Amino acid sequence: MFSPFWPYSPDSQYAPEPRRLLGYGGWTILFKAPEDIQEARLLFTPDVLTERMLDKLRDTDSLRNKLQAFDIKEIASSCSFAPDVLDMSSTNDGIAESIAAAHTRLAPTLADQLYSDPDYHHAPQLVASDLRPTVTRARGAAIVLRDPIGITQQLNAWRNEAVETLKDYLNRGGANNGISNERKILVAQAFGDVRNQFEERSAALEARHYIEIERDKVFNPEMARGRNWILDEAQQKRWEAAAQEHVRNYEATIRARVQAKLDSGEYRARFESKYVTPPDPKAALQIYAMKQALAGFETQCRIVEQEAARRALPYEVWLQSEQLLDGLDVYDDADLASGWRFAGQTGLCVFGAEGCEISASVIQEWWQGGAQDRKNLALRSFGLNQDAILAEMDRIRESAKSEPALAAGETTYEYTRTGLEMAKTLAQLFDKANSVYEAMDKSNMAGLSGGVLAWYASLGRQTLRHASQGNEWFVHRATRSWLAASIGERAVNLRLEDLQAIGHSADRTVMRSQIKQNVQFAFATELVDARSSEFYKVRASGWLLLLEAGLLGLRMHSLPQ
Repeated sequence: MFSPFWPYSPDSQYAPEPRRLLGYGGWTILFKAPEDIQEARLLFTPDVLTERMLDKLRDTDSLRNKLQAFDIKEIASSCSFAPDVLDMSSTNDGIAESIAAAHTRLAPTLADQLYSDPDYHHAPQLVASDLRPTVTRARGAAIVLRDPIGITQQLNAWRNEAVETLKDYLNRGGANNGISNERKILVAQAFGDVRNQFEERSAALEARHYIEIERDKVFNPEMARGRNWILDEAQQKRWEAAAQEHVRNYEATIRARVQAKLDSGEYRARFESKYVTPPDPKAALQIYAMKQALAGFETQCRIVEQEAARRALPYEVWLQSEQLLDGLDVYDDADLASGWRFAGQTGLCVFGAEGCEISASVIQEWWQGGAQDRKNLALRSFGLNQDAILAEMDRIRESAKSEPALAAGETTYEYTRTGLEMAKTLAQLFDKANSVYEAMDKSNMAGLSGGVLAWYASLGRQTLRHASQGNEWFVHRATRSWLAASIGERAVNLRLEDLQAIGHSADRTVMRSQIKQNVQFAFATELVDARSSEFYKVRASGWLLLLEAGLLGLRMHSLPQ
């Protein structure tokens, strides 16, 4: 925990004994001459700092003054309380707890303490183990170091736990081959979908039936041959126009009539007479049980949502706090490995947060903001907190603003090509970052991929939320470019001739098959297998799915209504 600070003065008389430096994750430290140390600046961070950041902490007053300051001389010579310092007797309590934990009769009593937390039982034991050899000849104090990153993550996990309780409700009843609540709810929801589809489908089929009969009657081939003998070309055109007008009017009349029957519940009555109240009672569906299952689920959801919203209040304060930003300031903005750790830690701070309305709105504002805004954790995390990457992301965003929204005549190919062209420089930067992650992964130093993926999932949702047209079209264009660039140069160098063929296809079936063949089979295999880490493969596969969804969505703008 403390050792990274000491190499600057290893020969100092105030330096702790080397054998007492437990290294990263240590709980105790032993000073040789505490009475001569007037000030110690201490910091806790979940990740090892770079040498560059250690130098900045030492040489930059604004950063160093944010560290906690302790007067070791005063702590060692006084029994008075000081900020962030626990009473001297707490060390003795720690040793007592260690002894009690190993005693069969005392251990249950220890576990029943008011503030006992089994998740942290190792901490007092480690402290006690470190202090026991010196208890007769040394004095100690318990210093509390701030951990804003850990607090935010813990509050986020606490809020998420409220939602996790829903799993217990869903699994209830499934023991001993019983029917779980989850199964009952899925069946009830599926039944509702089937009933709605039955009504809509029945109405559509009835309307189409009458319209086709009238159309066949009007445009009967035998009658057409007779007209050809009687009418000249001009008369034929007038008849065709009148016939088309008649069919359109008839179609409107039929559809209005069918819609009225649909609104009156006639089709629902047909469904219920067949499945809900059939002549044979044994064939009836258990509608009441389905309604009960759905009502119970909705009630449970409301309870969970209320509890999650209550727990979200302190979390949202910490998520936007200056303390959290100060805790993140020690990550190196010019070191890619530090950048990956930054993104992983912040991702754990927001994992699942978009399930709450206020948290989701905060994150959405971040995605629409500037990449170099210190408070914008979304863009800073996606850009790995690296100045060069964030500057390029801002440039792409401003370029997207200068581009017009998707024009009516603009093809999918042209729109996508513009986005990929904008991202080429950013892709080169991300290629370097991906290589660094590969090296970290091989060295078992990359354990935060889940947190990083939280940001990728969030950005994917933002990309799908914002349309290529409308007031925020530039967000859609920029986020698509960022996602492509984050995969690397292989993504932005997508075979544009294949993409052009997709853009020029007017047939939906052909377009779908081209996407499947040209993108998913050939390009996707090459892209996903470009790197060995599963973390990269997950991101690349997700981007391909998003690309296909985007191409289909954009293509719809140019198709006839």
